[in-house]
Amino acid sequence: MRTHWRVLVGMGAMLGLALAQPQQQGRWDYLGLGSKRQDGGDLFIKWRAETLIFNYGTWPSALHDPPYKTGVPSWVNGNDQTYGIHAALLPGKWTPPGMSEPLPRGTVILWGLGKYYRLNDLFYSYTPYLLWHWRYPQDNMLQRRNYGHVRYLRDPLVSSYEYDYLNQANIFCSGHSTLHNGRLFVAGGHLDPQVNPPGEPPRYYGLKCAFTFNLDKYNDPAGNADVGAYGWSPMLGNPAGMDDRRWYPTPVGLPDGRMLIVGGFRFNPGPEPNDPDFHQWPHLTRTYGVWSPDTDPNGLGRFDWYALPSNLNNPDELGVLRRMGNIYPRLHLVSFMENGRLQADIVYTGPFVEAQRMDVAKIGEPNAWGPAIQVSPLRKYRHYGTSVLLPNPALNPTQWGEQALNQTLSLGGGVTDGCQNWFDPEILTFGARSQPIGFNTIFTPSELAAPRMHLNGVILPTGELFVLGGQSIPDVANCVWGRDDIVFDTLMLRPGTNGWLNSTWQRMAAMPSYMSDTGERTKTADGTRIYHSSALLLPDGRVLSTGTDASQTAFGPYQLNRIPLIYSPPYITQGLPRPRVTGQSKEENLDYGETISVQFDGTANPIRAVNLIRPGNNTHSFDFDQRMVRCYFRQTGAGQLEATMPWSPKIAPPGWYMMFLVDKSNVPSEAAWVHLRPVPNGGEELSLRVEFELGAYKLSPGDAQKNPIGIEVRAVGTGELLRVYTAPMSALDGQAGTTVRITTSLPEGQYDLRPLPYLNWIGKTTRASLRTNPTLRLTPAR
Repeated sequence: MRTHWRVLVGMGAMLGLALAQPQQQGRWDYLGLGSKRQDGGDLFIKWRAETLIFNYGTWPSALHDPPYKTGVPSWVNGNDQTYGIHAALLPGKWTPPGMSEPLPRGTVILWGLGKYYRLNDLFYSYTPYLLWHWRYPQDNMLQRRNYGHVRYLRDPLVSSYEYDYLNQANIFCSGHSTLHNGRLFVAGGHLDPQVNPPGEPPRYYGLKCAFTFNLDKYNDPAGNADVGAYGWSPMLGNPAGMDDRRWYPTPVGLPDGRMLIVGGFRFNPGPEPNDPDFHQWPHLTRTYGVWSPDTDPNGLGRFDWYALPSNLNNPDELGVLRRMGNIYPRLHLVSFMENGRLQADIVYTGPFVEAQRMDVAKIGEPNAWGPAIQVSPLRKYRHYGTSVLLPNPALNPTQWGEQALNQTLSLGGGVTDGCQNWFDPEILTFGARSQPIGFNTIFTPSELAAPRMHLNGVILPTGELFVLGGQSIPDVANCVWGRDDIVFDTLMLRPGTNGWLNSTWQRMAAMPSYMSDTGERTKTADGTRIYHSSALLLPDGRVLSTGTDASQTAFGPYQLNRIPLIYSPPYITQGLPRPRVTGQSKEENLDYGETISVQFDGTANPIRAVNLIRPGNNTHSFDFDQRMVRCYFRQTGAGQLEATMPWSPKIAPPGWYMMFLVDKSNVPSEAAWVHLRPVPNGGEELSLRVEFELGAYKLSPGDAQKNPIGIEVRAVGTGELLRVYTAPMSALDGQAGTTVRITTSLPEGQYDLRPLPYLNWIGKTTRASLRTNPTLRLTPAR
């Protein structure tokens, strides 16, 4: 059967290549050094977590010294691993050592396996991490800065106690997400003890540690009250760290800027399937938490913890524990309409087949998590499959529901008790809580449906989904697999005329199967992306693919990939003109629904979409932060448009987003950046009434829903323009009135409010408080 499948895939690949031109499939590139090997080939980058390979030349030299002593001690030489098991795109501006000006926003941080060692009766752990930027200036160093810049995250406190789960710094197998202030939040990690406790089987343990990383402080070696050495701040103090050890936890950003932490093993269950500990589930975490970044004057925040249902005698509660207290639960913040109002839930989409949801307004309540929902008997269990929050297909939304994000895609994965993987894309639609969760599958031609686990899905600026990586035979349950089972084909999923339910697949450029690393132990093809790989969208619209570290077993080969690759989608390889953002009226601390002006050039085509994409945080086949939000916009002239920020933090949690302009040819710009500020109570919606004086002009009840209305807010007395909001309107009532809802950070007080001209009407100024449900009036233009 396996051979038959490979023949089908090979025939499908030839068919796909015959039907599509190379520029329509995109292109894979290596990171070059600008020089040649002895055989004439290009030299290219290898990212490996080993000090020696970086310790040369004038940049950055001594800054690569290991953390606890100068020179290169023997314990470093064995750390010949890979960066890119974990990858995150940071929105801060980084000034690398030796440079006087910061690089554009969008520095990538990568790390892999941390290490432990003993020295003078003390126990040390550390994690090497690498900073790399997609736009280093080219100079006479043969592009050597493409190697990136390496430092080490060190233990907050060093002691002789090996099982200090709080004060260790191996953040391999952590969960990570970007906070609203642009800092990286990292929770949990990995303890691989050198000696297990007496009577204990060999285990890995989770950590209680949590950190934030501030890119702006990367060059600060001493730290201060606000930040630790080189930008890292450990969560120490009271309460200290997390409440429990967590290995593979999932963080999710909430509408109010807090961070939800769910899941992670306390320790791995052990090597024996009949281990009595395993069946009593002591390795599963029994709580979930919320970290509040703004409650501590030093910026270290506060944790609050709540119980997950965990009654072993209650199958329903045990099911909650098994799903939520497990490794990397696939969680998303979704938004949907219920009774005419926007709502938000945290939803669980895998790997177990049951779905589950929690009202974000009920976090901490005893029954916050709703019951497990058997969505369909056709749903697949998806060990190391991926789950993606899908963009709303409405290109230029005019109503709340057209901007809400309520569909997820589950893709790939397999079972843990048998040798079977699948592809089988499934869409879940989360509507009102009183309604069943929708379940649909996407038709996939057999020649494109290669089963795969350890895959990744990356949302592109155009709103399409790029799928890469994986292996066709599971690497669990004693399944025999080899290098021939690695999947190099990549795919693009494009929404259809009716959205994602009739979307279509297209084969894209295959990842390189050439084998640069031919070592007897590490023989790995350059395009191998399986266990411990990651993928990120870059601000220029390309995709960074890194990592792979799969240990050798009796059933499969050792695969270690230290070669980063860059994918250029067809909108780059076809050579079409790209829009280019040349200016914007405001970048930072934007309100929800606030409208800004954007200037652009580079294309004569009209703009068809303005898309915001949150910078990614990827590991283990899942991106904790990935979401695209489409903005309402109006093109106001040649090279000019007005873009309205998302209408609610329930749709787009506060923080930094890449803003892409997409033209009529479906070609995106490089990213500009916008920052959505946190608002009180996670987005209190204020209601304003708008009334039209009809007179000679008529406005049907439904016309008001076709175009949002602009409202300017000015300071009383000075007339200073404070904000321009643009918001959807509901249908007109019998008095030619309608309701507009906005979310604002403006303090309480009196303001001069005026609707902007709307069709054949002009607005009157009303002095009122935004929080008293004021009525705004428009009269016919004379």
